Amino acid sequence: MGDDAGLHIRFALFVYVAPIVVVFGVVGNILSIVVLGRDRIQPSTAFTLRALAAADMAFLLVCLFFTTLPAFVDEYIESFSLHSQTLYHLFILYTHPVYHAMQMVSTWILVLVTIERYILVCKPLHAVGCATVRRLTASLVAIWTASFLFQTPLFFQTGCRVQLNATTSSCIEFLGATHEDDVTGAVSMTLRISNPLYHLTYRTLGYFLLRFILPFTVLIYLSARLAQEIKRSRMRHDAIYAGVCSDNHHGNTHERQGKYTRIVVTIVTLFCLCLLPQAIFLLLLTLRNYKVLSLPTTFTFTFDAIASLLLAVNSSCNFVIYCVMRENFRNLLVKIVLRRRMPVSLRG
Repeated sequence: MGDDAGLHIRFALFVYVAPIVVVFGVVGNILSIVVLGRDRIQPSTAFTLRALAAADMAFLLVCLFFTTLPAFVDEYIESFSLHSQTLYHLFILYTHPVYHAMQMVSTWILVLVTIERYILVCKPLHAVGCATVRRLTASLVAIWTASFLFQTPLFFQTGCRVQLNATTSSCIEFLGATHEDDVTGAVSMTLRISNPLYHLTYRTLGYFLLRFILPFTVLIYLSARLAQEIKRSRMRHDAIYAGVCSDNHHGNTHERQGKYTRIVVTIVTLFCLCLLPQAIFLLLLTLRNYKVLSLPTTFTFTFDAIASLLLAVNSSCNFVIYCVMRENFRNLLVKIVLRRRMPVSLRG
């Protein structure tokens, strides 16, 4: 009964809630890419924030196939033909590494966004040489490439087999052979790599280091430095321009830079809050795998569903942050929406 409760919660979150979050996030990220391309901000800032929106959008689409689809299919998989069950298991087998790769891409692009903002705000003399679109493009290529290369072992770590009476074959072999439409059997996942050293170094230490520890450390440190610089910059600005007729262009530029710095700090804070449950859950699973503790099945299913859903929420909320914290973003968004609705003959 308890196991069923965990599965029901997982089904409700993944099938009813997750699609809403994904649709909202995809639309919001598309609008963010469009609006940020027209906002009057530093080109490098617009470039990295748009890259983050694109990565978040890609992650949300993969998330839909890795959470909602499996939760829905698992509910009715017993009624599927053996051929369909085999295709489904293969789909999950090869979607799993892509899902984790997209998590890593989104995480490290946020690190890149924060580094770019840190250079512009705290090391402005280095901005001309370091925070260029060309260098940032090379960094993005490196992040995407490294993230997928790091997940390569996952494509070989797990296999898929079909049990037919007394014979066993791989899923690929079963699909390539000729069978009756009503053939019966069982499909299951198999562990191809069981070496304890591999699981300790790659699946535990390596994953935790690159997915959580290292990015968390960099993001928290740079965000703290940015927050300090925001406070100092505000104090300097007030001291210099108080009671003086300030240059409007300089004031507007300063305000734009300050607002986007605060936006980046807010995005990082939300990211850490949403990713923390996932880190805790994976740590608990690791301790369970090493038999340090035991976890109730209901707790495992529920915690996993909530932590996974929070990852989708995080990738969907940056658009809301832009709208709330950036007036010019809202104005541009309204103009774009109204322009789309306006007849072609009336557009400027």
